[in-house]
Amino acid sequence: MRKNRKLIVFMLILEFFFSIHIINSKDFKPNSKISKIKILDEDDIFGEFTVISPNSLDVLRMGENFTIKWNFMGDVKYVSIALYKSMEYIDSIAITAKNDGEYKWSVGQYEEGIDYSIRIWDYNNYLTGDFSDCFQITSNNGSHFEPIISLFLIIGISVGIVFVIIIFLKKEIFS
Repeated sequence: MRKNRKLIVFMLILEFFFSIHIINSKDFKPNSKISKIKILDEDDIFGEFTVISPNSLDVLRMGENFTIKWNFMGDVKYVSIALYKSMEYIDSIAITAKNDGEYKWSVGQYEEGIDYSIRIWDYNNYLTGDFSDCFQITSNNGSHFEPIISLFLIIGISVGIVFVIIIFLKKEIFS
């Protein structure tokens, strides 16, 4: 290699691949295709998707419908949606869905857990997308109101016990 040759390194981001092109400076021409490479910024790479739901407060039940919602700034006609558990791909929810900000999903049979997330991305560009917050998937056993019913039951039993103690103490004090 000659010491007087300078190397120019360009990084191109193409769909799923990162490729590095090393070009000898003497071959570089200002009007060549290489000189028209766009320098990508963070928004070009990651897009402007924002998953609204599911969020960390959601508990999705297997076998029930859930509406996935998102916002997107830009011109994307179709999105892909996938389910992840502990940031590992689990299942495809929609390969090509219309980018209208929501998708009705029938939650399938999965292992119960609190570390699920949804990823939505531009169908034509895997790098443009967003993950939801982690949420819970549980079996469809029981009622949606189980936690509330349990809370009221605990409060009711506690109040009942206190009431019985007060009555007992009144009888002891006044007898």
